[in-house]
Parts: sequence; C-alpha cells; structure tokens
Amino acid sequence: MDIINILDRIGCWTQNVIKVLKLFFFPKPLNRPPKIRLKKYTIHETFSLYLQLVFILYLVIGVLMIIAKMPIHAILALCIVAYLAIRFILIAGANFIINVSAYRFFYYGLVGISSVAFVGYMILRRIKNDPMYLYGFIGSITVVVLAFRSYFKVRFGRDYTYGVVEEVKGELAKVFVHDDISANVKPGYYWVTCNLKVKPGDLVKIAIENKTLRGAIPKGVIEVAQSSQTKTEPKAETE
Repeated sequence: MDIINILDRIGCWTQNVIKVLKLFFFPKPLNRPPKIRLKKYTIHETFSLYLQLVFILYLVIGVLMIIAKMPIHAILALCIVAYLAIRFILIAGANFIINVSAYRFFYYGLVGISSVAFVGYMILRRIKNDPMYLYGFIGSITVVVLAFRSYFKVRFGRDYTYGVVEEVKGELAKVFVHDDISANVKPGYYWVTCNLKVKPGDLVKIAIENKTLRGAIPKGVIEVAQSSQTKTEPKAETE
C-alpha cells in the first residue's frame, strides 16, 4: 500500500470523525424515524429507553470512578459527556418524543443534580474526610432530589394518561399506553374499566392510581379523547 492510499484513508476517516462530532455537538431534530430502533417498542419508547440507558450508564460509571478515586477533572468530563449525550437524544427525537419538554426538564435536572453530587463528594472527601460531613452532604443531595421530584410533579405531573383501545370486553377495555413520564406510567397493555362507548383504535383518557415505589397504574377510561386515533396524547397537549 503506497503512501497516497494511506493518506487518502486517513483523510476519509478524519472527515467521518468530524461529521460525527459535528452531529453530536450540534444535533438537529430528525424528520424521519431512526433506522436503529427496537422492534417491540414505538419510536417514543425507543428514545425514552435510550435516555434511561444513557443516564443509568452515566450513574454506574460515575460511582465506579468515585470508588476508584479518579481525579475530579475525569468526573467533570464524564458529566459533560453525559449531558451532551442526553441533549443529543432529546434534540434528535424532539419530533417523536411525546411531551418532550417534560423529558427535557427531568433528565437535565437529574444530570445536573448528579453532577453536583459526584463533583461535590470528591471535593468534600479531599477537604473534609470526615464521615459526618460526607453523610450530611449525602443527606442534602437526597433532600434536593426529593424537592426536584415534588416540583416536577407540580409542574408536569398528571393524574391521568392516554391510551389507545385495542380490545373491548363488556365493561373492560384493553388499552396500549406509551411511556408517560408526566403520569409516571410504564408502557404496555392494560385492562381498565370502561363505562363509555369505545371501539378499537379510539384514543381515550385514562385515570391512574399511584403506587408507592411502583409508579402509576391505569385504572379506568374517563373520556374519549379522539375517535380512531393512534397517538396516545392529543396534539394540543404535546406541542
């Protein structure tokens, strides 16, 4: 292989790297569904799962770095990369994530709080390596997390969600519900009570019941939002 071919390959590789970095740092909303998606999930669930996986991976790596006593600048670099990755997913999937503003607030908030927790813990351990100070700091972060959770519920929380009717049997209806962060409902099929006249394909508003440490569970249909609609949330509320 001559030097010209080697240089040509290096040039092509460099261009590809620059394109990827440009896309990562300056993402744009996708107009078409991504080619890489999970078959058992809708596009909304796919993006939501990506967000969850990135955040969990970030937490795991952060804890391992603290245990390994990595330098603070390495922790800061991890926090920045996690923020950029979540930002990329939220912007790229803006046209497909239902109620994207709630997801944006939720994940940006969690990344911010966890970044303060990681960096603050590392600094405090170096300055005051006293268990009382460390426990106090951990307690403070716990209070902040609970306050953030409460504020999120006030700002975005709902006591209902939306679902698409799949099947009707007497006073019961089988509905499919998307991942709904505002109602704290997991995606899936649920049998709920239904005293209204509905048919498969209808978009319905569903009351939920909150379960401690288990999220919310759809309980019963309270309104027919749109007839024969396949989205799980009216357009007016998603914009």
